[in-house]
Amino acid sequence: MTSSASSPSGNLYVCGRASGSQTPTLYQLPITSNVMGTPVVGPALASSTADCSPITEYFNTSYSTDWIFLSVEAHNETASPISCPSGTGCIMSFDVTSGSAITTGTTTSATLGAASGTSGIIIDSSVTDPAGASNVYFSTLGNQACTGNNGTGSTGQGTGGCAVQATQQGLD
Repeated sequence: MTSSASSPSGNLYVCGRASGSQTPTLYQLPITSNVMGTPVVGPALASSTADCSPITEYFNTSYSTDWIFLSVEAHNETASPISCPSGTGCIMSFDVTSGSAITTGTTTSATLGAASGTSGIIIDSSVTDPAGASNVYFSTLGNQACTGNNGTGSTGQGTGGCAVQATQQGLD
């Protein structure tokens, strides 16, 4: 969101449900000169009733990319434009750098399975070094197979709610 002291302008992104529907949908709320405009309907994020995590927005200056990250708890939308893996929860990112109006066909930048969705999503930094930087962190709300984090698989392995680290750029 761009801003000046007297007349902020930009966009606010929220996950909500359309009137008469239980399907979570991404909405863009334009703000022009400190006035909120008419919500713009984006893509449905799941194929049926589900809840969303809070949305986290982050402008990564190293990639000159403004991303939003969020998850759904169930009923992953596996078809385009969302393209989550099949399962019961998915974290996704959208590139909102341009600030252009979203549509029902707006595609995800990346997706990753996350059992029963995610907790709040934490961002660590803005660097292009792929070795442990420019990541997102979250925990899954449901049980899944957790992988080790020390190269041998001995730390963090097992099944349960997992702490996850993934890259901002590809959620991998």
